Amino acid sequence: MDRWLSYLFERLSPFSSFLVIVGVSISAAILDGSLFNPINFTTSCMVWLFLMFYFRLRNDLDDIEIDKVAHPGRPLQRGLIQKKEVEVVLRGLEIALIFLGAAIVLYYGAWSRLLVFLIGGYFWLIRHRFYLGKALDKKPLAKALAFQGILIPMILLSISLSHPRALLTEASVFYTLLLFGAFFTFELCRKLNPFAHPAAQSLIHFFGFKKVFRLAAASLFASAVGAYGFGVFRYLAPLEILVLLVLIYMFKNPRRYAVAKAAANLSLIVHSWSAIFERISLF
Repeated sequence: MDRWLSYLFERLSPFSSFLVIVGVSISAAILDGSLFNPINFTTSCMVWLFLMFYFRLRNDLDDIEIDKVAHPGRPLQRGLIQKKEVEVVLRGLEIALIFLGAAIVLYYGAWSRLLVFLIGGYFWLIRHRFYLGKALDKKPLAKALAFQGILIPMILLSISLSHPRALLTEASVFYTLLLFGAFFTFELCRKLNPFAHPAAQSLIHFFGFKKVFRLAAASLFASAVGAYGFGVFRYLAPLEILVLLVLIYMFKNPRRYAVAKAAANLSLIVHSWSAIFERISLF
């Protein structure tokens, strides 16, 4: 157990992940001004927890050979946990997700059922790398967008658990946009180490900092549009500007790449709680 706790703290950042999971689930539960429902909230948390843990483990397993060169100090590479243990846990998570999906299909309405099947299909494609194999690695931006794309039906599923009718509203669209933008910005900013081994195959190695900066700026702009439409621009804009300023600072001080990751992580956490700010703005 201690070994797995060490893995979680090293690879999943449990405190930050907890805040994001709870933030998304609370925001989804109160999106249309309804009362908080603890069952729907718990179901949403379980979906996010299982999927986030699964994809973290799956990614580490898929990259096990690359990370022997690029990141030899990671848990799998230094023998903290073994490949067979990861495979067993992944199978367990897959079974848990099947049961959770079945429970949602049985208990919730048509929109939730549709989104469960959509997530299941998307999950299958990710599991098989969209049947493109190594060819996908040659298109790093397409790969990043494809893998992050599952977040959209995940966000919508969380909303549908409490308010299926809210899925087709502007609030749902704008919240999904602001949150997806924050997630993708974090994905870009967490891999900005210019001194990492080229085998890591991060976007900064393929495109260089300037293009990654433009991608991050576009992603932050999408979040800003979502925040404006959702009515929380004044709360979130300072964080989006902060991330941009930190990225500019990092360009001048490339060894401070971890600061960009921290700023994007903070921004993601706050964005996930956006519905709370939307409620505040009504008063």
